[in-house]
Amino acid sequence: MCKKNFFKLFGIIILSIITAFIFAACPEDDPTSDLTDIYGDVTISGYAFVGGELSVDTSDLTFRGDLRFNWVRHGENGGSVGTGSTYEIQPEDIGHTITVTVSSSGNSGSVTSLHTNTVPALGAVFGITGVPTWVSARASLLLTGSVVPPDATHQTITWSLVSGPSDAMFTGGNRLTTISPGIAVVRARIANGISNGVDFIEDFPISIMQRVTGIEGHASWALTDTPLALSGNVVPLNATNSDITWSLVNPGTTQAVVTDGTLLAESTGTVTVRATVVDGIGIGSNFSQDISILVNSGAFDQWITPITFTGTEYTVHLKNMIGNDIFLVKINTSDDSTPVPAQNTGRVLSGGVGVHGLQHEEMFLPMSEAHDINEALPPRSFHPQEDRYRSFVPPARLPQDRPRVLAEFVPPQLHDTRHFWIDANLGGSGQPRFESREATLLARGAHGNIWVVGNNTITQSQAIQLSDMFDIIYPATTNIMGYEYGKFPDQTPGGMDGDTHVQILVYNMSQGILGYFWALNWYGDQQAQDLWGWRSNESEMFSISASAVRSGIDSISSTLTHELQHLIHWNMKNVRRPRHDGAPGESPLWFNEMLSMMAEDVIAEMIGLTTQNSGHVIQKRIPLFLTRYYQRGVTEWVQEITSYSTKYAFGAYLLRNYGGAELLRRIMFNGLTGMDSITSALGEVNPGLTFLDVLRRYGEAFIFRGDLMPAHVNSFDREVTQTINGIEYTIFAFDIWNMFRWNSSSVRGPNVFNLSQRQMRQHSVMLHSPGAAWQNVSGERFITFERPVDPSIEFFLMVR
Repeated sequence: MCKKNFFKLFGIIILSIITAFIFAACPEDDPTSDLTDIYGDVTISGYAFVGGELSVDTSDLTFRGDLRFNWVRHGENGGSVGTGSTYEIQPEDIGHTITVTVSSSGNSGSVTSLHTNTVPALGAVFGITGVPTWVSARASLLLTGSVVPPDATHQTITWSLVSGPSDAMFTGGNRLTTISPGIAVVRARIANGISNGVDFIEDFPISIMQRVTGIEGHASWALTDTPLALSGNVVPLNATNSDITWSLVNPGTTQAVVTDGTLLAESTGTVTVRATVVDGIGIGSNFSQDISILVNSGAFDQWITPITFTGTEYTVHLKNMIGNDIFLVKINTSDDSTPVPAQNTGRVLSGGVGVHGLQHEEMFLPMSEAHDINEALPPRSFHPQEDRYRSFVPPARLPQDRPRVLAEFVPPQLHDTRHFWIDANLGGSGQPRFESREATLLARGAHGNIWVVGNNTITQSQAIQLSDMFDIIYPATTNIMGYEYGKFPDQTPGGMDGDTHVQILVYNMSQGILGYFWALNWYGDQQAQDLWGWRSNESEMFSISASAVRSGIDSISSTLTHELQHLIHWNMKNVRRPRHDGAPGESPLWFNEMLSMMAEDVIAEMIGLTTQNSGHVIQKRIPLFLTRYYQRGVTEWVQEITSYSTKYAFGAYLLRNYGGAELLRRIMFNGLTGMDSITSALGEVNPGLTFLDVLRRYGEAFIFRGDLMPAHVNSFDREVTQTINGIEYTIFAFDIWNMFRWNSSSVRGPNVFNLSQRQMRQHSVMLHSPGAAWQNVSGERFITFERPVDPSIEFFLMVR
């Protein structure tokens, strides 16, 4: 702070606290006589600290001639110190009294009138320097500082916390202790630092820094003449600074250069690069880590080796590896719902570590978690966020009777009311419990009516936002997936209720349920009562959780797409492909749910959901998939969230490697269901491929990722963009090895088990590696396998 501004700031305060002693000597004669040259009073104003300026106020004086001023310091080394109308306090004035004498230069020979004012001079504080600017999280900081000027009268600093993370505190008076990163503002106070009764105060921001301890996930190898974009993950994840810059430390024999974070090497060998995080340790203290990268000529081509047994054993000879990781991927090609026992899945005989022992099997969720199937009931799909919400969702065998269509249709108007039947036992065990609830139409878009049950459930603004979002989702979804009942020429116009709009019912559901579609509403109400004692709303509709709407449009937009697919699916795969007796056909639930999540994936970009958004299906399903992928096979369904995660992952794999949105369109329109539908669509886009062909290659997507993966392998880390009927669909890439597992903030990538045998579910994948023995391998390696007892188990050795 500049001196001038500092003085202006405190001038008024100082004048209010200065003790002034005013002595006025008046002549014995009448002050109005001609013998008096001067009379009246003077005062001193200004700043009584070193560098401060004192001035004399003479506005109350009457005098002749000119005024003369004499400033005197009293006490040790005292004497005259100035003769002007102002005086600047010097360091030697500290602790002494300053007196000014004012006289006039009249010529009458009268006695000179003396006017004096005394001021005690102080050494004021101008500022504090040398205060620390940062401290590591989970550490303590001793606060110190130097007073400016160093000879200020008062020097003692007391510290206090003004603001900061809730766990920041002072201990021992001047020691700041912290846990969470952030900014703490501390206050330094010097009592009487400005003047008597006026403290000096200054606030200082201190960065509480989560320091970088390492960098993981970086490349360990590269190919000659192939650019490698250098990247890595800062540890810990919540480090205050995480931007990495890359530089070349030692090219070795590789003739490598690093330009804008990209490594390019001309020859084989080892190159050392340095990853630097500016201020990664603290302000002014960078974190750096040197990383060795092996440069391969590209001669290695054994990325995937199918193990074809001709006897009981088979040996693979891997050659020319440079810093590679090896994985054994097992695929169960059987659709038998009985898991293959661990001892029948084959094993590694040599070339690994600890290959002969069996380990305890994890508990698998039993199939009995699903309710018993009642083939006479229409299917219901509702979508929980947590395991405890379950329901029967059978592949229905439905009666031949066709639904009754409402005779006359009158379009509803805003704020109209209507009664809907809801299941008050949704999410619970036992039979549905039907209750009639009045709903109000709060929004009517181009494609959907938003009906809301109860007052203050959601606002009209939220209903309109929901309607607007559905108007984006509906045309993009129907363009590739077909339509709900009532939109094809051979069906009743407007469907069950005569309305070309989809009815979307919003109400407070059981905790954790986002929404549901129920084919029951395709039947006439009387028909539903006669058949099951249930009630139908006779509408093309689905229901949405009010609490999910209140949480924000991102949390519910994917659910709109999901339920719309179920509504369309009922028409495309059930109603439009009736059984021989005329009743609607059947569609496996795993297949139906997979298509809903594939639709979410395809539509996400159009509604503004990035792959990092918590509402994106990738973020909702992949973390649990990484943790439990082996617990539910691709074609296995139990009404719990693990089944959702494994079905989505397989659908995401199909989209990114076998045809994108076009593959999804062909699956929906081919009049088939389940594996047959997938095989038919694959054959149209990729002639000759079948469901089992792509299942056999599913393990590749678990292993390969990044810029250096071979071009011919499958991966989740692949982006696909297509234009269908004038609408562009983009499906984004994602790297499963850079995503956290469910309920973890430290472990990334899929579960990889040791070489012990494990049971396998129908149409499932299992990843194996002994750990360090198969990591960062160079040179050659011989690995011998024992043939699985069960012929459905196939082996693939993969090198990354």
